[in-house]
Amino acid sequence: VYSRPISVIGFGRLQIFYVAPEPTPRSFFNQTFSRPILVGGLLALMVSVVLAFAIAGWVARPLQRAASAAKAIARGDYEQRVPVTGPDEVQTVARSFNSMATQVKATQQAQRDFVSNVSHDLKTPLTSIRGWSQSLLDGTAVTEAEQQRAAGIIYNEAERMQRMVDQLLDLARIESGQLELVQEAVDLHQLLSDVH
Repeated sequence: VYSRPISVIGFGRLQIFYVAPEPTPRSFFNQTFSRPILVGGLLALMVSVVLAFAIAGWVARPLQRAASAAKAIARGDYEQRVPVTGPDEVQTVARSFNSMATQVKATQQAQRDFVSNVSHDLKTPLTSIRGWSQSLLDGTAVTEAEQQRAAGIIYNEAERMQRMVDQLLDLARIESGQLELVQEAVDLHQLLSDVH
């Protein structure tokens, strides 16, 4: 039995009484909780989707920039840097990427300089060898002394080139970790005398 007030004015307080069957737990739950739970669930779902997109963008955007910059570096554009934004882990990746890009650029520049220097250093003995061997071939070096001089210069320049090539091979072995350096005592006086 339920009662509801109808009016508070007049001959006293008026109420209406009505009888309804007692609700089952299921119907009571449906009437009282289903709609709020459904509405709350839909609101929570919408908020979670919006937050998921926002967080994914916050994390994914810097990583996508890093991936694009890595592709550009692979194509040879060593000026690429990525902004340090996003969560701490993504910022750490961005800082590491920028450091790596700086080192790659410096290494590439060092390689270009090295190749340029080596090609210049190798060109000098090659020019001497070519010139003196040409003088032997075309008969410009006629006398025995001139021929000996030409052969001596060719031999010395070939030795010089051999030393440069050996040094380049040693450098390549050191960089690849194939060459172990062994420390030993050096007679500095003798070394300086030899250099002198």
